[in-house]
Amino acid sequence: MFAIDLSLEEQLHVEHGGRVFIVEEIPGPLWRVVSVSKHGPEIVVKPDDAEGFNFQREAHMNAVAAARASHGPVLLRESRLSYEIDFKCVNTGVAWRLRMLEDHQAVGEELFPLNYELKDSQEAFYAAHEAALMAGESWMAAQA
Repeated sequence: MFAIDLSLEEQLHVEHGGRVFIVEEIPGPLWRVVSVSKHGPEIVVKPDDAEGFNFQREAHMNAVAAARASHGPVLLRESRLSYEIDFKCVNTGVAWRLRMLEDHQAVGEELFPLNYELKDSQEAFYAAHEAALMAGESWMAAQA
């Protein structure tokens, strides 16, 4: 068994029969989805044959899905740290923009331009996105 620290709001929610879904970082770094109810904490979502998700974003999407599928009142603990990736037109062409967020406020930004030396434009598109995704996850892991 493991323990999860709950805020006062979360404790009251659980005491009144609710359930709290939490994305928790575990050694790896990996991420798992935990549900806390009056019966205690339990791991509710993790990938097959793995202790957790490689990406916080994957764990969060699974936590949202589990919360939506759950019966009764639920809370989903928001992470203080997150990141967004969007596509931008820049002076040198196009790029993926990584925005690092703390409490929903941007604390950093980095551009990942497409590598036009690659012959396949689709490959360049996905390679730049993957680089932005890996940088976002690395930033999340470094903040823990």
